[in-house]
Amino acid sequence: MSDYVSSSDMGTYKYSSVDIPAGALNEQTGAVDLLLSGSGIFTISVTLDNAGCVSDAVEQQLEIYPSPEASITGATELCSGVSETMEGVATGGTLPYSKHLWTQSGSVLGDVNVQTPSFYTTVVKQYDLSYEVTDANGCKSKATHQIEVVTPPTAQIKSPMPSYCSADEAVALDGSMATVSATGGTYEWFIDNHGYRNSTKHFEYW
Repeated sequence: MSDYVSSSDMGTYKYSSVDIPAGALNEQTGAVDLLLSGSGIFTISVTLDNAGCVSDAVEQQLEIYPSPEASITGATELCSGVSETMEGVATGGTLPYSKHLWTQSGSVLGDVNVQTPSFYTTVVKQYDLSYEVTDANGCKSKATHQIEVVTPPTAQIKSPMPSYCSADEAVALDGSMATVSATGGTYEWFIDNHGYRNSTKHFEYW
């Protein structure tokens, strides 16, 4: 049992509960710390002691709803001009969820009132997003997320491609013949629309 007292001009109030964990009742007001109590239906009793004369106990039931939990899944780094679907993930609380709301630093989300909005921008910078879910009882939870929008890499073949016969030896596309300039990412060569993945900027074809 948790027992706490507070004073008034008429005497001293004494709050007690066999349901609420110790420390969850406020010492002066009888208010309940919702983080410490958790969810459930609890009974709180209060008596008034005036110079040793104690009143009958008055009981009050208190129902604390479980809160939902919100989180966000989606890219943390994105090339400018590329669309990404963000997902607000809601768990717990009381179904159905009545509201999904996104806030954003910049107009980058297609619809802020859906659970899975589309993120798109061509402006390179960091964006802060937050997602808030409201359950059937009006309980809310919020999550935050950051996306760094970066400039995409560029690839370029600096020298013109010469002509070769099919019976020639292998052709090495590097050096002064074909040089690709790019930073980061994966190199991929295309010949007649067929892709050939290579980990470096040099490619050999035969």
